Amino acid sequence: MEFHRFLLSNGIRVIIIPTVPYAPAVVQVWVLGGSRTESNEYAGRVHFNEHMFYRGGRDFEDEKSVERELRLLGGKHNAFTGPESVFYFIMTSPRHLRRAMHLLSDMLI
Repeated sequence: MEFHRFLLSNGIRVIIIPTVPYAPAVVQVWVLGGSRTESNEYAGRVHFNEHMFYRGGRDFEDEKSVERELRLLGGKHNAFTGPESVFYFIMTSPRHLRRAMHLLSDMLI
């Protein structure tokens, strides 16, 4: 399978893996630095931040506008915190890929 890998000007690594046309598109973001990187004093902060990203961003100002956009995409979303990273994703129709990327990047940036 052919994939495309490049580095954005802000240092973010991007990997695009094409799927078959009838399969859902999945936008994934892995943020390095999971629960193993926390000190005892700050235990739980990485997981807390995972939940805070769904509170909104610049273009999607609160959790209701995030949920509204997700409903319009007809997709699913989720996140989890692991020992090494935090993982976020939106799964939707390939025709909504750009909107899903916009929503996820707005929440995280």
